[in-house]
Amino acid sequence: VSARFAEELSEEETNQLLEEQAKLQDAIDSANAWELDRALEVAMDALRLPPPEAEVAKLSGGERRR
Repeated sequence: VSARFAEELSEEETNQLLEEQAKLQDAIDSANAWELDRALEVAMDALRLPPPEAEVAKLSGGERRR
């Protein structure tokens, strides 16, 4: 949606795009999706998981199982 704002749009198309963006924003807000990354970090820490960028081949057997 954001990329479409860079295109040349008629007033009607712009208004439709703004409505669509507002609906998407409401869905993101209602799902608290802006905090998703933080929630995943907390869960990974609670499970004592290795960092997400860790190479699987270098993980211990227990870390791989988790």
